[in-house]
Amino acid sequence: NSTAIGEHNLHQLLWAAWAVHVIGSRAYETPAGPILVPFCDMFNDSPQNNAEWRLNSESDAFEIFSKTHISSGEEITISYGPKSNEHLLTHYGFLHEFNTNDVLHIDPHIGPLGVDAFSLAPPGSRLALSFDATDAARSFITTLASVRLHLALGHPGLKDEHQSLALEGRALQLIGHSCANEAKSLSLLDQQGNGAGKQLEACFGYRSQVAMLAQACASAVDNITTMLRSLPLPGAGAVPEFDVESKGWAQQLPEPPRTVQHGMMAAWEADATKKGHLPYEAVQAWQRRH
Repeated sequence: NSTAIGEHNLHQLLWAAWAVHVIGSRAYETPAGPILVPFCDMFNDSPQNNAEWRLNSESDAFEIFSKTHISSGEEITISYGPKSNEHLLTHYGFLHEFNTNDVLHIDPHIGPLGVDAFSLAPPGSRLALSFDATDAARSFITTLASVRLHLALGHPGLKDEHQSLALEGRALQLIGHSCANEAKSLSLLDQQGNGAGKQLEACFGYRSQVAMLAQACASAVDNITTMLRSLPLPGAGAVPEFDVESKGWAQQLPEPPRTVQHGMMAAWEADATKKGHLPYEAVQAWQRRH
């Protein structure tokens, strides 16, 4: 009976998958390969782990040792390594809030805004956002430089002194709208996860946290372009207004993504001041008002 054979094979496959995940979520990775250590598979992972593990090269013993003082009754935790929430969810079934190992990649799209004929992101412009505010700010500036160059090559007039504010505004707007669209997409998926059960809610919760990175980027662009538009200088009126439904994100964001937002704004100010992307008068006016 082919149906019976198929059901039997499926049953075996499910048990095999269960066994692989049971071993994979409990094994310790060593130079000799993964190993199972009785009772030591009970240690939980923590970003602020108070203990570590090692293989003693002299005795071949598996050892757990404290990194700091551990009080009586305090849970002993170790680190599973620098893993993203996506990895933690798929391999272990849990996540860490605002995991600094998470990275959200966003490609700024040119076409939807009608400022260029291209619909693909300029080369080298992929934005890599993380809850490491320094890394996120560095990526933001790199992406902005790539988009700025792309627009300047397509619109030579935007490189003129009085048009540089417009160029900067357009480049920022492209990035900001790409981030806003990504945040909206992730947030909609998160809303669909309400009441989906504990395991699925953890997955949607992960997407919600990652969406906050995109929201932080959009909020940073909103604040910067609003300030540029308010400068009493020629060309300020040509800066596009960043008008999206999601204005006000900055007030809704918790501390970690808000720190990312502020890091992007500070990095933009330092970049504009040092590299002369804006007229000197614009930089001076920005610093007086900021």
